[in-house]
Amino acid sequence: MIRTESSKMQPLIHLCLFLALAGICFGDALRKARQGLAGAKQQYEERWKAVQERFNNDGDFMVLVKREKKRRDHFLSYFPIDPNNATSVEKQAILMRDNSKWLNGMLVNPATPSDPAGVYWEGLGNSLRIEKIGGKYYFAIRKYDSSHGHQGKVAGVLDEWKEGRSVFRGDFSSEGNTGTIQFELRNGLLITTTSGSIKSIGGQRASFAGVYSRVSALKKRDHRLIKEGLQSDGPLGFESPFKNLTQPGAHDSSGKEQALSQRDMTINAIKSYQELDAALQRIYEEILVLYSDDEEFLVFFKRSQQAWIKYRDAHINAIWPAIETESRILGTAERMSIPMELEEPTRQRIAVLLTWREGIEEGYVGSGTRMTPESIKKREQLPQDKR
Repeated sequence: MIRTESSKMQPLIHLCLFLALAGICFGDALRKARQGLAGAKQQYEERWKAVQERFNNDGDFMVLVKREKKRRDHFLSYFPIDPNNATSVEKQAILMRDNSKWLNGMLVNPATPSDPAGVYWEGLGNSLRIEKIGGKYYFAIRKYDSSHGHQGKVAGVLDEWKEGRSVFRGDFSSEGNTGTIQFELRNGLLITTTSGSIKSIGGQRASFAGVYSRVSALKKRDHRLIKEGLQSDGPLGFESPFKNLTQPGAHDSSGKEQALSQRDMTINAIKSYQELDAALQRIYEEILVLYSDDEEFLVFFKRSQQAWIKYRDAHINAIWPAIETESRILGTAERMSIPMELEEPTRQRIAVLLTWREGIEEGYVGSGTRMTPESIKKREQLPQDKR
């Protein structure tokens, strides 16, 4: 067969068309990312202006706020933007929105000594949670370190608030070295300062000094993180309030609520995870039915699920190698913590699977094999043998 000049040119034409279409798609994503960053910058500037106007007469406080804003602006400079990369631009917008949330904590529903419960951010990767349990306020801090991840953790009970201040003290070593964290609320900002020695088994922890702003009420995940912190990150001799946790509706013959035993709490944790795992399996199987005519997708989808299961199991074994090696017997609190630790990656996996189960809106260039919600509805109305 003799190839003409036209046939020789076809592969080149196809390549040019592909590159042109790709340029349009990627250009659209970049345009949206730039619009998102412009919106994030505008929001940040508006909230900064509002903070300045509200606290203009409090000179000392504005010195603190300006210093902290400068720190956050400097933090943003560690993430240089590639103006022609949509992912880079989107990341900068996310970081800027985090800083906007920090400013907003001073403007909307600011924390007070009579109402300190909630989730606090420092805007630099650090978080602090406060919850009222049994009439007392307990806290948990997760300190981010760029080279080691979330390495710094500490939790405990706060003293009574006096003149906007509360204190936490604890011994973190058998040598009796006492560490102190002072909490001070000023115009919605929660300022923590530290002194003494706060250590963990692995050595000196990250510094827990910071300037936080309340960004939201406590959600289910936050309650879990506080519970985990109080069970594992407190000082020596600290007794978690969850040791005497009561199950609502569980009463003895006198009508008084009964304290949950460690065994009961472990059983409840297992049941909670099993319900989540069952939901994951149900969504997975529904996807297999909905996409049953896409054999190529199913091959890779099943492969991805198998890989995720291997990751999940390896993650848990990395935390508790004795599960697989049987090198020691796990404690009762550890056995309860295993299903609790499994919940977070399972929730994340469910969120990913739902993008196939519920669909991606039409027009999103990264939808790939995922159908639109409209297409999924049509599939669901068909008899199962015709999907």
